Amino acid sequence: MIFIKTSRYQSRNSQVSSRVYPIGLLGQDVELHFLNYASAEEAQEKWTRRVGRINWDKLFIKFCDRDEFSLELLKEFENLDFKNKVCFISQNYSNFKSAVWIKECVNNATVIDGKNLYSVSKKYFDIPGWLNCGSGKLSTLHMVFNRFIFFLNHPKNLFLFLREKT
Repeated sequence: MIFIKTSRYQSRNSQVSSRVYPIGLLGQDVELHFLNYASAEEAQEKWTRRVGRINWDKLFIKFCDRDEFSLELLKEFENLDFKNKVCFISQNYSNFKSAVWIKECVNNATVIDGKNLYSVSKKYFDIPGWLNCGSGKLSTLHMVFNRFIFFLNHPKNLFLFLREKT
């Protein structure tokens, strides 16, 4: 890995200028933005230590439609030779096996940030099941349970839902 001063992505360079952090480059293609480290030395040390702990036979790859996303990148992601991969998206691309549509984000250009995405994604994707080498697809029972919990937390929506059905 080598460290570079500027990203090839202009949107990232404006962030770097307001908050300094190291940017690593793997090969010629992959930029790593070490947001939580002050120096290249610290980033390199943490990177090397963590790469050594990777179980290359049990990788789980997550992607989403934020930060320079394009349909071409989604196609490339879909073709990656990894068994366990998922892409959270704000639009319905049902022809992609790894894509999980987050319907709450349909009126946005992208899905919400990672912290909030985790909570919302549970309605569409079984994260614990996926991490235990399942498909991540929700069972019918799981979906009914999620709907039940949602209505318990939002009784006004239950009234509107029942009114639509009558």
